[in-house]
Amino acid sequence: QETAGELEDRLAELAVPLVTAVLDQLASGQVQSLPQTEALVTRAPKLKKEMGAIDWSRSAAEIDWHVRAMQPWPKAYTWVQSAGKPPIRVVILAVAADAEAKGATAPPGDVLRADASGLWIQSGTAPVQIVRLQPDGKRPMPAADFLRGNPLQPGDCVGPNE
Repeated sequence: QETAGELEDRLAELAVPLVTAVLDQLASGQVQSLPQTEALVTRAPKLKKEMGAIDWSRSAAEIDWHVRAMQPWPKAYTWVQSAGKPPIRVVILAVAADAEAKGATAPPGDVLRADASGLWIQSGTAPVQIVRLQPDGKRPMPAADFLRGNPLQPGDCVGPNE
């Protein structure tokens, strides 16, 4: 359940003794270089803000991975769209996806439940619970706190701002 930022911090701590050991080996001449195999080269593109947009047609597990991968930047986000109200951009900070849950009961992005128990959104495969979010210009909060000021109904949706 680590975010990309938490993983980076953990790997940085693990790297310290390794870097020291390699520097010592370089100084003593014990390191032998190994050319990289061109066929195994992969590129990792620079992240852009728009890469944080959540595609609700993906599986519940993929949405969970996306939310954790996009932290601390560019952050996963979506637009909450409720009838008669302007769309609200929210950063999704934490979700709970049940890997065992199956079956779509509504179109991806539809609000399934929004009450004191939480906010549940349909993904491409199963419901996803929004645990923590941050509306634009506001502090991070549990989904239940967001719902007190922004009541949603089944049939409202999240997704691209269209």
